[in-house]
Amino acid sequence: MLNNPPPTRLTSHLIKFLFEDSNHNLWAGTTNAGVNLIDPETFKIKHFTHSYPDSTGFWGHAATSIIETRDRLIWIGGNGLNCYNPANGRFTHYTTKDGLPNSKVLTLCEDASGRLWIGFENGLGRYHPQKKLFEPAPLEKYQIPPHTGFTSSIRLSSGLMVFGGPDGLI
Repeated sequence: MLNNPPPTRLTSHLIKFLFEDSNHNLWAGTTNAGVNLIDPETFKIKHFTHSYPDSTGFWGHAATSIIETRDRLIWIGGNGLNCYNPANGRFTHYTTKDGLPNSKVLTLCEDASGRLWIGFENGLGRYHPQKKLFEPAPLEKYQIPPHTGFTSSIRLSSGLMVFGGPDGLI
């Protein structure tokens, strides 16, 4: 039943996150069966489950984090990074083969310059969308041990970004 749920049922009961995008759609990420896009008016659910090697579908079973960036793209972390474009309904995928510093994405945060900060089980990275370039974040610059894990993040109204993990807040 979880392999092919009806359009009014989630792919899993193991929900990792809930998120409302700028179009007022509700996203429900699961720990084991991808992500669900819920229309708030009809409650119809579009399922995005692991579709590798389909280059336009969702890759991965776990959806661990989500953010909508200023360009209205939906970024979903998990095993790699999935970028959903609502204009065409397709995903673009990023893995370590594309320069992603680590494949286990746990949190996402956009800074004031439009860079996407990506928290991993071990470390922190950045994505420059204009350059299409991934790089490890310079943790030593901020006196952060190199193998620090980052599991949550937020950009405050002041623009300050705060990251959380097993070692507390940074």
